[in-house]
Formats: sequence, structure tokens, C-alpha cells
Amino acid sequence: MLTLDEIGQSVRNNIQLVIDHVGLPLAVGPISDEDYKILCGGYGELEWDYMLGAYGNSDDKYEFCIKLVQQGVVQGIPSGAAICVYGVEDKIFRIHIVERFSREDESHPLKGRMVLLTLMSAFVFCKAVECEVVQIVEPVPELQPFYESFGFCMEKCGYVMSTATDNLQETFLKFAQ
Repeated sequence: MLTLDEIGQSVRNNIQLVIDHVGLPLAVGPISDEDYKILCGGYGELEWDYMLGAYGNSDDKYEFCIKLVQQGVVQGIPSGAAICVYGVEDKIFRIHIVERFSREDESHPLKGRMVLLTLMSAFVFCKAVECEVVQIVEPVPELQPFYESFGFCMEKCGYVMSTATDNLQETFLKFAQ
């Protein structure tokens, strides 16, 4: 049986295959030590310093970083990143933070795709561990209607949206468009 780290690496590899198939100049990988320093240094609009401190060392985390590939060279600065945690005990996959850092660049190949890549990753990871529920913790209000298009519903607590894993299968079709 694979460890969660091995499953995470397999998911990143599969997401890279999808990105390559669509022909996007993007590279996916784990959040490196260099990425960690950049993210903790105030890069981005979300609370990366807090999230990396809270979940970055969790044995149950799944994380990835997306970087632009220019002239065959992977750029050093992240274009996007996500941190998720799989609850081994309750079998819930939680998406804690997702951000595309290249918001000002309308022509960036990651535009409109960072959330889709995260949902695709969640789907593949959940299928590997037989997890039936995906949650988004503290979703950005502007994206809630988009999340609802994949069956996410706000929980009674008011800060978590949930959906069945199988509802995320459509993300692959939307990504290819």
C-alpha cells in the first residue's frame, strides 16, 4: 500500500500529464524549501505564512506548486500553489488554501485553471484513498458560485463547503476547454 506522500507524488505526476496533454507551459511539483521561503515572505494575497505553519508539516497534507516553463526552463517563482489535508480518521479531503499569484497577467496559462487543478488533484487523491467527501475551508466568497457548479454546498457552520468526490470528475472536462 502506498503512503500518503507517495500518493501525493503520484497525483502531482498525473496532473502534470494532464497539463502536458493540454499543451500548457506549466510544471507541477511539491512546495520546495525555496517556495516555502517565498510564500512565507508575504508573496500572494492569502495567509501563506499561517497555512504553511499550520499544515506545512502535517503528515496528512497534499500540496503542490505550479510554475511557468519558459523556453524549456522551469521558473523559480511560483505561479500558483495549494495546501490540502486528508483526514485519515474522518476520511475527508480538505482544501485549505489555493492561490494563483499571476492575477495581473491576463495571458498567463494558469489563468482560470488554478482552482480546477486543485479540484482535479482532490479527485485523483480521493480516488486513491477511497475518500468520498471533499471540503473547501473558508472559501473565497467570489468563488462560491463556481464551487457550487461542482456540487459544493455550504455547511451549517457557514465557513466550509462540501461535495461528494464523484462530483469533481467534470473538472477534467472544464480544464480541457
